[in-house]
Amino acid sequence: MSNILGLDSLNVYHDLIERIGVWIIYTRSDHRFRCRDCWNYWTNDGKMNCDSCFGTGYVTNLERWKVFYTNRVSRNAGIEVPLTRAGFSPENMVYIFSRTDHEPQVQDRIFIVEWDVPRDDIPKKEGRPTRLVQALRVLYVEPFFIGQQIYLLNHMGIIQEDIDVFEPILMRTPITTNIL
Repeated sequence: MSNILGLDSLNVYHDLIERIGVWIIYTRSDHRFRCRDCWNYWTNDGKMNCDSCFGTGYVTNLERWKVFYTNRVSRNAGIEVPLTRAGFSPENMVYIFSRTDHEPQVQDRIFIVEWDVPRDDIPKKEGRPTRLVQALRVLYVEPFFIGQQIYLLNHMGIIQEDIDVFEPILMRTPITTNIL
């Protein structure tokens, strides 16, 4: 019974994302390889304004994702329950609901952007970002199950420092992968 319930829930979730989801840019970092352009082995850090890795310090590719994002998460209760791990504060948190095949990694970046084409043309690789609206960092990822894994709840931190640095880099970097 739970598999049928899980499959129904998965289909409902995918349909919901298809109808109300927004396209974002995800920076997929390959944590096996350090960024050749900015990584400093003496200090063990990368440059925040690096054109190659967006300050992650790792080799990075850009992907388009369709997700749902919000700054409020509540359960089916009369009062809102903040969903955070010990040591994290619910203030200034953004939550992104993504598909299970996205597999986000801690410390990767997500950029909420405005696009130069209508929403339906973005997956055809015609869309390019025109303006950076918000820069986020993956703090931790929480899977949600109903008989099977339905979605991932990504707890995001807002990147405050040098957000203006990311926008020109993002506009000139090619987006390599398109994931729904």
